[in-house]
Amino acid sequence: MWNLVKKTFDFGDFILRKVTTVLAAVLLVYSAYVLYDTLHTNNQALEDLNLLQYKPVLEEGSQQTFADLMAMNEDIVGWITFPDTKVDYPLVQGQDNLEYANKDVFGNYSLTGSLYLSSMADRDFRSGFSVIFGHFMDNGAMFGDLHRYKEPEYFRAHQDGYIITPTQIVRLHVFAVLETDAYDTRIYNEAAACEDPGKLEAFIRESAIQSDGEIDLYSGQVIAMSTCSSAVTNGRTVVFAKVTREALPTDSEDLDQVIQEKSGKADEAEEDESVPEIRVRQNTEGKWAILNLVCALLCVYCCVPPGCLKARYGCSGIIRKANAAHGTDLYRQKPTACRILAGTLIQVLTAATAVLLFLKTEDIHAHMIICDAWTRWMILLLWVSSITGCFLCRYSVKQNAGTKGKGND
Repeated sequence: MWNLVKKTFDFGDFILRKVTTVLAAVLLVYSAYVLYDTLHTNNQALEDLNLLQYKPVLEEGSQQTFADLMAMNEDIVGWITFPDTKVDYPLVQGQDNLEYANKDVFGNYSLTGSLYLSSMADRDFRSGFSVIFGHFMDNGAMFGDLHRYKEPEYFRAHQDGYIITPTQIVRLHVFAVLETDAYDTRIYNEAAACEDPGKLEAFIRESAIQSDGEIDLYSGQVIAMSTCSSAVTNGRTVVFAKVTREALPTDSEDLDQVIQEKSGKADEAEEDESVPEIRVRQNTEGKWAILNLVCALLCVYCCVPPGCLKARYGCSGIIRKANAAHGTDLYRQKPTACRILAGTLIQVLTAATAVLLFLKTEDIHAHMIICDAWTRWMILLLWVSSITGCFLCRYSVKQNAGTKGKGND
């Protein structure tokens, strides 16, 4: 009877080991792919920062002009910059509003896309209201920094930017930021917004998360900068800016310095030490870490067949051999029983803690990142679970059994 039970158990353990091995392999491969895809996409967005070498300047002796940008791609209409942010890119305009969602400024396929002006807007930025689109990136690239305009300090410190075109400097002054969805016709129907700016103005006054009180769409042109938001399905974060124009400087001056001096920001940047440092923030609301999920799943794996149970059943083999050799019953010895029970309880509690910690701190419906402030604790829990299974359920039992033989793994 015992042999039949043992064979049945061994067969079940064999099936479980094979199934869980396959599932673990699939999980690891998929996790590796997700990590690679995320890193590749984020790195691709950071590589776009090399475009700064093409930024038009008017320094004496400089060979880089706006004509060089136009030679790369005739769809380039300007260069948009907000000082002290990562918004510093060429601006393109396609045949429709999807053309450059997955194409870089050279026209090549790219998941990060480009910053692009609405196809309905005037490429000289003379429309009464127009929209600029760009992807949200966790590392702040593209329009990733637009989310930070919801923070009061960041909003006040980064209100001024500009767009360089072949003939003018289009100065931008941010006056409001809000969240909406991708189907909001009050914003994305630009023709209607130009015909009836009062409707959009009322919506901004009612919904603005941050504003400077200067919400007046009748007194001039307005540009809206739109990017994805994790707050709702198809959510969008939209930053609104007023437009003023200046002719390009005629003398040989650095264009960035000209813009800063005209906006009064050159001296202010040196005196105001309260401006927050630009950095990639981790563990913020609206993000979750893939490494935390992997650690939680591995903690659970350690306390189910063939995880720690396989080690404990191996211990059973050691104990049976010791019983046969010495005529004793080590199961009845308190040290052995306590160690096996302690190992089991620690692994189960560790797995439960890891799962609860993940559920409390992470939201898998939000943007995924590699790690956050909780990752170190998840790794610690996984380490505790692994060491417990190896040490308490194997090594300590071997020592207590007084044998160097191997168990029946």
